Amino acid sequence: MAWFTEYSDMITGESFAAYSSTSIEYVDDMGNTLEVPQHAAWCIKCGTIVNAEAFTTLLPMRRRMIELALVDPESKEAWMFPTRENALEARQELERLETFLSNRHSRPRCLECFSDELVEIPDEDEFGLPNGRRLKRCGFGHASMKIEPCFKLTPDGTIAK
Repeated sequence: MAWFTEYSDMITGESFAAYSSTSIEYVDDMGNTLEVPQHAAWCIKCGTIVNAEAFTTLLPMRRRMIELALVDPESKEAWMFPTRENALEARQELERLETFLSNRHSRPRCLECFSDELVEIPDEDEFGLPNGRRLKRCGFGHASMKIEPCFKLTPDGTIAK
């Protein structure tokens, strides 16, 4: 299953979309697979908005959501975890992912060209890029017609063989 976020250039009207995929995973030394945290970014090499690794931003946010759901099951973040067991499983998965990434020295990478020359897209409706462009988030949803990439990444962010 793939999800998309759509953006448009506020001057030219040019459209961009980033597609997050559920079939991109990390593979550890034991052969276990872990979900790759993903977020939209501007890839300098690709010259467009892409789907990129987001472990430096999403992992702390995910940890806060899990811990809040464990402490306050009535919180708005708790909807992701229907039961306490779900939240505990999510915390264990997050800990495995953090352990896996703790040895990584490279920065997050573009999931199109694997460059680490990225500009993170802020979680705002309108924002500027270093190249002077002003973009606006204009939609998101399920991308049922997008062909979803399926691959596994090593700790250094390259495709596993």
